[in-house]
Amino acid sequence: MAIQNARADDAAAQRRLTGQASGRSEPAPVEQLISRVLRRAHDAAETLNAHDEARAILHVARLFADELATRTPAFDRLHFIEAATGL
Repeated sequence: MAIQNARADDAAAQRRLTGQASGRSEPAPVEQLISRVLRRAHDAAETLNAHDEARAILHVARLFADELATRTPAFDRLHFIEAATGL
């Protein structure tokens, strides 16, 4: 019984994080936070002409997008990457 309740709680938490509970299409707060942090890092790398670092941040943004897309069917992977890198 406790395991079933824990699974239900995990599923409810996941729906809250991804916005599925409300049926909204805008990014969940955690997605916004991740993309904001990556965007600041990417912008800083571009400002310094640190092209290798900027590419590494793009790669990390793609990894986050892949992971978020597997957890949330309605996740907009391309929009996330664009928000995270400005590309």
